[in-house]
Amino acid sequence: MGMTKDHAQDWDARYSETPAPWGGTPAAAIVERLSTLDPGTAVDLGCGDGRHARLLAQEGWDVAGVDLSQEAITQAQNHDSLGSDIVYTVGDVRSWVPLYDQNVSSDGRFKNGKFDLVLAAYLHLPMASLQDVLRRSRAWLEPGGSLIYLGHASENLRHGIGGPQDSAVLPTVADLAEAATGMKIIRLEHMVRPAGHAEAVDILLHAQKWS
Repeated sequence: MGMTKDHAQDWDARYSETPAPWGGTPAAAIVERLSTLDPGTAVDLGCGDGRHARLLAQEGWDVAGVDLSQEAITQAQNHDSLGSDIVYTVGDVRSWVPLYDQNVSSDGRFKNGKFDLVLAAYLHLPMASLQDVLRRSRAWLEPGGSLIYLGHASENLRHGIGGPQDSAVLPTVADLAEAATGMKIIRLEHMVRPAGHAEAVDILLHAQKWS
């Protein structure tokens, strides 16, 4: 599931064929976590068509969103009718750095590439790549800033329904704990949610950069 040019084209095609493939409703776990935080600056990694970026903006955050798919970013921009001025950019989160993104680094709200929140919702990569993205993102956090990851859990293959069927891109608690080494762990747990007539097993990490 590496982010190649062909991979970007695959996602462009998916968003073209099925706009808002995840629906417009933000994940309940993200809504709950945001309720514990004071608004500030945030970056949504793998933002897709912007459902969580728009939630952040509605809650008073200044938001940047990054996604590999040009089609997803175009849909996100078209959906942003809030006048919230979300800064969207096309980029590969495996190598993206805010200081080198002119859309972000030239925007005075983001303090030269620093954020109060890094969010990655349902971002699924080969595990070494995902852990690297999460580790690198810690350098973009302000002291006391939060890193929140929500995704399909490895355990979903055996105990849940839906999501990727490749174990190589599904994190365990140990995988996320390793990625967050050196941070203050606020929450790290499995979350079971309804999925039609069955249940899905997600995994949530909320970690904080020490002040």
